[in-house]
Amino acid sequence: MGLSERSRRHVPLAFVLVLLAANFLAPAAPVPTPPVRVNDDASGPRQVEPMVAIDPLDPAHLVLVAEESENRDDTTTRVRVYVSDDGGQTWRTTGLLPGDNLRQANPSVSYCGDGVVYAAIQDINPTLIFQTYRSVDGGVTWERRTPAQQSPSAIDNPLLICDASDGPFRGRLYVRYGSAGKIYAVHSTDGAATWSDPVRLDAGGDNTSNFPGEMAIGPDSSLWVGFVKNLTPQEIRTAVSNDGGLTFEAPLRVGPVDVVPTTPFVDFRRTSRPSLDADRSGGTFHGGLHLVYGTWLDATSETDVQRSRRLPGVQGWVPPVRLNDDPPGNGRDQDFPSVRVDPLGTVRAIWMDRRNDPGTGLAEIFAASSHDAGGSFEPSFPVSAEPFPIPTGPGSFLGDHLGLATWAHVFLVVWPDRNRDDGDLLAAAVRDFPFEEVSDLRVNRVPQTELSWTSQDPVHGAATVYDVVSGSLLDLLLDGGFVSATCAAEDVDDSPWVDPRADPSAGDGTWYLVRSQQGSDAGSHGSSTAPPDLRLRLDVAPVCH
Repeated sequence: MGLSERSRRHVPLAFVLVLLAANFLAPAAPVPTPPVRVNDDASGPRQVEPMVAIDPLDPAHLVLVAEESENRDDTTTRVRVYVSDDGGQTWRTTGLLPGDNLRQANPSVSYCGDGVVYAAIQDINPTLIFQTYRSVDGGVTWERRTPAQQSPSAIDNPLLICDASDGPFRGRLYVRYGSAGKIYAVHSTDGAATWSDPVRLDAGGDNTSNFPGEMAIGPDSSLWVGFVKNLTPQEIRTAVSNDGGLTFEAPLRVGPVDVVPTTPFVDFRRTSRPSLDADRSGGTFHGGLHLVYGTWLDATSETDVQRSRRLPGVQGWVPPVRLNDDPPGNGRDQDFPSVRVDPLGTVRAIWMDRRNDPGTGLAEIFAASSHDAGGSFEPSFPVSAEPFPIPTGPGSFLGDHLGLATWAHVFLVVWPDRNRDDGDLLAAAVRDFPFEEVSDLRVNRVPQTELSWTSQDPVHGAATVYDVVSGSLLDLLLDGGFVSATCAAEDVDDSPWVDPRADPSAGDGTWYLVRSQQGSDAGSHGSSTAPPDLRLRLDVAPVCH
């Protein structure tokens, strides 16, 4: 991790920064950042159903959409947009999505590979439509596009995704939705200017009691959709389109499910909605899929999270197994599971968890990771810093899902929290680096500026190399978040390293951070002890490559 400085003279700024940067050998284990509040309202509005997207051209930039209600009911819901420029450590709202109505719900957001971001909502009054939006400035301003679907019939739960793969349908937009127990998909090839006719994807016929889940895009542009088959026997299924949404193959059975009911004390809406994602890492599981969902255990009156995976090139799904690792049969619920695969193929799963509820109605957010393509998961751990009360009675709606986004070695979780008022959105990032932080970083000014640190070669081997990131102390004071950081040196063989650059200007200084790496394995640039953790920017968008 090490942070150090050099200066023409030791200005107070430099001295304080050095004192705040502890040098120690931190364990290579998942480390959540302290949660930060996304919304900036004083109190009152309820925020639920967060969904977050990462800008592929600037990985530190995020766009988040969420449903907001002033009166804790379904008649005043709108969709608000938030953006972050530092990996989710600070947020600002760019306002509500444009619209004339007072009832917008079910927001979703997705980036295309060209850096254009799209959003979709369910606009309920006066005519039910699926409104779509486009932003070319990172979510700051939005242009209303053509509705994806408009119908007088009962349609619900729209979800939008853009194909950001390198496959043949890159840039194509999809919206899937439910209608009277059937599931349909439409697509757009011109940036939501026009949309195709709807195509039914859930097998047709009399199978008319289905609930849609998430979508995922494979590396070959295959479009996968998960859903719940509610008719007996209840099942989790997936459907796939390999021709850009023109047709769908017959659904595949993932496994059985007992659909999660609403139970006493947990009277917010709960579902068995499946979450899924595809591996586009280029690794050994490239093209595989991962899926999680909730299922009800009637014998012990609890909800568990099940996980499954589909191996690359294999037709069917592996039989589902239990994911949450609290004692079986303890009567504690796990809800709202979500799964994502990071750029290295690591699988991240999150859910809302009541395992530590003393009986007063408290929940936490838990996470678990798999570094072997879903073959096994490491022990789960809490991401939220403290439990939050489970809502009951009027206004108890918590949405249908949590927010999850992934980078290499880092993932971000966003959830609705009820500790302060009717509903905040909290966000926390989790660092999960295989290498320790670099320790004992020192600067020797005679005769040249020389950096030294404790070598990790004895632990990780002689192939370990080091990146040196640095910048001006005055710039750090001005931008407050390592925005001006530069790569001073990359792939340094080992300690020490001599800085060949000229000294900083009088009254300024230079700060340094060093991290180790070996191929795709790396260490963190370090973390802060209090929010916001501004060094996260360097971990999600490294300046040395």
